[in-house]
Amino acid sequence: MAEIRSRNMVERLDGRMVNSGQLRGMLFVCATGCCCGRTERGFAEVDEDLYHGEWIRRKLRNRVHLNQGGCLGPCVLANVVMLVMDGRPVWFHSVNDSAVVGAIFDYIEGLLEDVEGYLCELTGAQIRDGLHILGTTPEGEQLVETMYHLVKLPNADVPSMPAAAARLAGEDWLLLQERSGDRRRDFASEVRTNADLVERIEEECKRALSCMAESGWRVERVSDIATESAARLAALGAARAGAAPSDGEAELKRMKEVLCYAAESIVPSLLEGGEAEIGNIIHALDGGFIPPGPSGSPTRGMAHVLPTGRNFFAVDPRALPTMASWQVGQGLAETLISRYQMEEGKFPQSVGISLWGTSAMRTAGDDIAQVLALLGARPVWQRENRRVTGVELIPLAELGRPRVDVVCRISGFFRDAFPHLITLIDSAAQMAISAEEDPEMNFPRKHALASETELKLAGEGEAANEKARYRIFGCKPGSYV
Repeated sequence: MAEIRSRNMVERLDGRMVNSGQLRGMLFVCATGCCCGRTERGFAEVDEDLYHGEWIRRKLRNRVHLNQGGCLGPCVLANVVMLVMDGRPVWFHSVNDSAVVGAIFDYIEGLLEDVEGYLCELTGAQIRDGLHILGTTPEGEQLVETMYHLVKLPNADVPSMPAAAARLAGEDWLLLQERSGDRRRDFASEVRTNADLVERIEEECKRALSCMAESGWRVERVSDIATESAARLAALGAARAGAAPSDGEAELKRMKEVLCYAAESIVPSLLEGGEAEIGNIIHALDGGFIPPGPSGSPTRGMAHVLPTGRNFFAVDPRALPTMASWQVGQGLAETLISRYQMEEGKFPQSVGISLWGTSAMRTAGDDIAQVLALLGARPVWQRENRRVTGVELIPLAELGRPRVDVVCRISGFFRDAFPHLITLIDSAAQMAISAEEDPEMNFPRKHALASETELKLAGEGEAANEKARYRIFGCKPGSYV
């Protein structure tokens, strides 16, 4: 990301107004005090060259000021360093060897990474120039920005544009986003963090879309524009030390596929919606028929819901979870597992999740996808209409972790509106329980076997096997809790 520096107009004593730059932080090092660095008094030496060298090597000049000066006190705890970051002081004492100095600079970079990752998220905000105006179609830069967000996520079999662009540069788009604040020491240019790479990749995607817009979205221009964009992205990747070559032909094909989809499908749908909105509203008020269409957020990998101006229905239950929701659900599952491991120091064996009908409609199935991801199962979509036709188990070798046992509590509305999703989740749970796998890598199976044994001892007989496999619970039909 471009360096963000605050600037303030300050009046000097001579009455002159000057524009003063304000950095993110200040690092004060007691180097010439009455005790710090005084080896003759038994204190460790302060290596001023080490501080300055680390400050230069880590490229902190324009973000954190380094001041090596006099006493910071108290003398009994020399050697002393004070960091002031965003107005908040952090005080270090007894900094007596190079390892501690390095740790202080690591700490500074960690703070900067957190903030830069947050700023990267802010720059990706979509509502920056107002909401949609009924009956209008975005134009100029706003059209390019809109188009980018419509192809940012995969649309069915059409890949994500920035993901394809990142691969052309030899990078992993998801990893760049997840760890946007991480420092990059393999670039000698202005690229300092993953956030900088995200910005460069997004700029290149928008540049390609802008070229398509200037051409009038002519499909015959796709090949030339994609090839030029791929060359620039490859040059960006080549600037990385030790860069491995990417599969340029395969990624170029994906870029062309995205641009073709944008020109042939998305742009005509946007134009059609802008023209139809006002007319269809007037026609509806006059008691006329309005063609139906699916609802949802087009920027969540659902550009197929365009054009607007139709009588949209809430959701197609058979299309849940959507492909975009599957990506979100996988992230939710991994975050839950990571947090549990951090807080409890072990892997979670079972999780309880409440499923609500309104939530499933609003998110297009994020929570359903999370349940499937925890179980180590994934949806299977029909390519032609994007409807879910079933689930399949992810092999343990691919999953890379144990399957988590999930118990679901469903609401009455969910029971009535989404019976097929109940069947889908139950199918995934039963497949996991029936899988011939190590119980320590398959907790649904482990718990089902243990429960079956206990139920048989309790006299359940043949019903023990079935009851041990129950994983979905809710109120009886006709009641709503």
